[in-house]
Amino acid sequence: MTDKTERTVLASAGHHADGVVELFRLQSDLEAKARALLANRERLGAGGAMPDDPTEAGLRADIRGIGERINALGGTAAMVDICDDLDRTAGHHASTTVDHAWRGIGGWAA
Repeated sequence: MTDKTERTVLASAGHHADGVVELFRLQSDLEAKARALLANRERLGAGGAMPDDPTEAGLRADIRGIGERINALGGTAAMVDICDDLDRTAGHHASTTVDHAWRGIGGWAA
């Protein structure tokens, strides 16, 4: 039996088992990167993006790369579903952080 999140991801992946497994792995990686980005900002005492900080730049690049992979596997629906789930599990600041990092890859948020 799958929970609501798993059913959503399964639908987004078109029921391709390998793609679903990869989407779950990417979702976990994305949450870890978002939490690391927020922790880095807290450590630096920053309330928002720190474009000159090399740690932030690296984490944002990682988030963009994960987003590109999610988009390739499940398209816009998978990316939006994962971002919504991130909002529930890691908090609004984490999903907002991911949203801003993903803006660079194109029309996922149409």
